[in-house]
Amino acid sequence: MAKVTIIPHLLLLLILPLMANAIGGRVGGRTQLKNVEGNKEVQDLGKYCVQEYNRQQQQKGNGRAKLLFFSRVVEAETQVVSGIKYYLKIAARGGGSAANSFEAVVVVKPWLHSKQLINFAPSTPSKNTK
Repeated sequence: MAKVTIIPHLLLLLILPLMANAIGGRVGGRTQLKNVEGNKEVQDLGKYCVQEYNRQQQQKGNGRAKLLFFSRVVEAETQVVSGIKYYLKIAARGGGSAANSFEAVVVVKPWLHSKQLINFAPSTPSKNTK
């Protein structure tokens, strides 16, 4: 009799994690954001990234570096870490760089009211682009 009641419970324990994964996506996986250009929060983050990059360049004593001017965020992905990590593709002007597309990584911790620019660099051409 005990075997009869244990089998359904074991099946339930095996199936629940699979269902949770299918519903919520992979934990720690990246999620593509839609309607990026209409998303004020994402656009504000892109502007922050460009401003922070400019500030860092000036602090390094790189006074000859030309400033970048934010245009817009064209693509964005998020990843849940200890906060939300945003992977942004930003269109910007100036800077004396031939590239007008940049990739930025920024971590936002809303409960601490903080954001930190992790990386900011010119975009590398996509492998799918010719």
